[in-house]
Amino acid sequence: MLPHNIPLLKSPAAMKSQPKGFYLLFLVELCERYGFYTAIFLLVPYAIGNVGFSEVEASLLYGTYTALIYSTTFAGGIIADRLLGFRAATLAGLAIMACGSLLLATGVKAAAFIGLAALLVGNGYYKPGVSSLLGLLYDKDDPRRDSGYTLLYMGINIGGGAAALGAGLLSREFGYHTAFLIAGLGKLLAFAALLAGNRLFGGAGAAPAGRPLIRTDFAGLPNLLWLAAGTIAVVMIGNQLLFHAFAAGEIIAVICVAAFGYFLFTVLRLEAESRRRGFVMLMLFAFGVIFWAVYNQDADTILLFIGQAVDRTVFGMDVPASAFLSLNSLVIIAGAPLMSVLWFRLTSRGISPSDSARFAIGLVLLGAAYCALALAPPGAGGLISPLWLVAFFLLFSVAELLVEPIGLSMVSRLATKELMGFAMGMWFMVHALGNYSSGLLAQLATVPDGTGLAGKETISQTAFLDYGLLALAAGLLLIALLPLIARRRGAKSSNSQNG
Repeated sequence: MLPHNIPLLKSPAAMKSQPKGFYLLFLVELCERYGFYTAIFLLVPYAIGNVGFSEVEASLLYGTYTALIYSTTFAGGIIADRLLGFRAATLAGLAIMACGSLLLATGVKAAAFIGLAALLVGNGYYKPGVSSLLGLLYDKDDPRRDSGYTLLYMGINIGGGAAALGAGLLSREFGYHTAFLIAGLGKLLAFAALLAGNRLFGGAGAAPAGRPLIRTDFAGLPNLLWLAAGTIAVVMIGNQLLFHAFAAGEIIAVICVAAFGYFLFTVLRLEAESRRRGFVMLMLFAFGVIFWAVYNQDADTILLFIGQAVDRTVFGMDVPASAFLSLNSLVIIAGAPLMSVLWFRLTSRGISPSDSARFAIGLVLLGAAYCALALAPPGAGGLISPLWLVAFFLLFSVAELLVEPIGLSMVSRLATKELMGFAMGMWFMVHALGNYSSGLLAQLATVPDGTGLAGKETISQTAFLDYGLLALAAGLLLIALLPLIARRRGAKSSNSQNG
């Protein structure tokens, strides 16, 4: 799943009833994320089956698409803050993404790529808008804030789990166009619900004072017209980038490397304390790229492996391959509250592991998940038992809970004032580079046409072993570096919460 913050449930007061607007945003996020993950889970099989891409080309498309997701949220947040307001930005994002899903539903190749680009642009408006809108429902010290974001994260995973189950079944029984049509209708439902419930937010998330959207700040034309033209232009550019995924990936890689270089240049010019913390962030950014590159194989090589080499008969039913991805959401939904309680109790006793230690353990568990799947023996008919997928997703999801929630909080604690905004942006660049790298890593699991079942299993499981060993090596190296990280962070002990 894409990153979200899961804060601790710090007190019983945090479980009070939420503001009325929260329940509406919960419904909106659930419906929208269903459509969002429908595109994620079906992208690779759709590109192979309907567009005619090879596995390599489909993996590069997947890596580029998931990398570009993070590039649009930065601009979308600025536009929401300065022009639209968070409510209008959220509505605009839903409308654009609904159009994107409906274009995918046409089944026309050219329209499909424009639809994917529309999803990218719409997500750029939507994600900063809805996340900020929720925060505006609470006073600064409202104890319900943390539990609100935790519950919203669970709603996101309910939507993602429903997409894994529903999209796979709909695409198999009625075709991809039906799955994307339902996703588009879900976004339209979210749009209508948010529009109808507008009064629940009062003045929260309204457009900035002075109505800048209708001002004529440039060339005598209203800003609204420039914004609409710019949005259409970015959709067209996104369409070309996705259609030429390899070239787009190279551009993404160059931009990310340049950003890392500029971040290093900036860090070197800071005073000693800020410089030490900046070096720690750079170190953790590098490990983050490895984590996301390995993690994001779930809707790519893992999905293809399930369809090719796993016994998908469960209680006499032939289960769609993508439905098994819902195991991730189920573990997250069950595990997020338990993990929050665990960290709270450990912290209250002064023995909670540091952010960096959790990161390292997450890498080790991620590596163990892939190694377990790599070593799974074939059963009857040469197919692998689905129980191995249960083991895989259990380790995989716990790794996610250890790493994904702490990312932004880890950066916020490490970054000094002069680096805060830059560092936050860099964390999303880590995701972008990791997601693109996942498409490159996926080539290790490419199965040539005409390969038999045994050959498919061998190729895929060898690739999984490589992924697992990469994550394990990175996790063990990070564990070895924990004392150095603690010293550079100025912590008294690597076991402190901020160490």
